[in-house]
Amino acid sequence: PFDFYLLWSAGEEFHVTDEQLTTVGHHHGHVSLILEGTVEVTENGATPIRLAPGQRVGEMCYVSGDAARRDAQAVGEVRLRPWDQERLDAHQHVDPSAGRAMSQFIQRDLASKVL
Repeated sequence: PFDFYLLWSAGEEFHVTDEQLTTVGHHHGHVSLILEGTVEVTENGATPIRLAPGQRVGEMCYVSGDAARRDAQAVGEVRLRPWDQERLDAHQHVDPSAGRAMSQFIQRDLASKVL
């Protein structure tokens, strides 16, 4: 509960419509939770994978620190809650539970995408 509140309060909700969220080769510096809508993720022109509410965008870049390897595009209107990596890193220095909360949050999503 405290970890969740700390994590939640470090992000700010926003809406996008048909916006490019990640671009191959670019560092975007945040991980986002999809609250409403659909995001399509493509890699090398392959059939898009559709992400739904509850899934994350940008978590691999957050974990690895590498540039995006996939494009992510909002399909219509999408409501997101992004967390800026620099802001999260600053929270971790003040309270390590923030880092643990984000790690757990991301690990669950990565595991569901791999399985």
